[in-house]
Amino acid sequence: MRVATDGREALDLVIEGAFDLLLLDLHMPELDGFQVVRAIRLREHTTGGRLPVIALTARARKEDRESCLAAGMDDYLSKPVRAVELFAAIDRVVAPDRVSLPGVARLGDGASLIDPAALLAACDGDGEGLRAMCRDFQAYAPAWLAAASDALQTRDAHSLREAAHKLCGLLSAFSTAAGGVASDLEDQAAHGRLDEARPLVVRLESMVQELIPEVDNVSCEAFRDRAGAADDPSRTTGA
Repeated sequence: MRVATDGREALDLVIEGAFDLLLLDLHMPELDGFQVVRAIRLREHTTGGRLPVIALTARARKEDRESCLAAGMDDYLSKPVRAVELFAAIDRVVAPDRVSLPGVARLGDGASLIDPAALLAACDGDGEGLRAMCRDFQAYAPAWLAAASDALQTRDAHSLREAAHKLCGLLSAFSTAAGGVASDLEDQAAHGRLDEARPLVVRLESMVQELIPEVDNVSCEAFRDRAGAADDPSRTTGA
């Protein structure tokens, strides 16, 4: 990991070295984040490849997100950045090229919304980190879901988008399916399509209600045990 003190240094580091991800503050001296990412994308037309870029900014308006994506960023987070939202954003932009941990991809049994691969990646296999994430889920998921429902009832597209954005960051760390629905809700709200957003809110309400008791029982140890069983068939056949 390398840290740059201004935009020009950030661009120089990208040009000089090979990185998997760039967390880019939009408000930097010398060159701002928009100038940096445009220079990177222009250079990639010649060199090939695409560096995933997540924008960081103190603003949380719909226009700010749209400007970031239009400029060539892959995702957008508003400050202060919460760990759960950051891990979820990283998972979204680098997941297609990431190598799964042994056994993790096979942990799901098809009956649970919980995505073990996303969850273990988000907490980096740390038990205390996982417990903190679970506390955040229990504290914030119902509140942000209620905020989304209230915004829909008052037809407040801006507030609905904000609630959906927070839900997407939180849910994506636990469930790829639920995070995807929240992302769809954010897109619909961003375009003012409130009638299309209504069934997504209903679906999220059902998903969150299903996830709440499951989140109470998750642990890294349980996931590791299931990974071991998946890698060793004799542990499940009694041999």
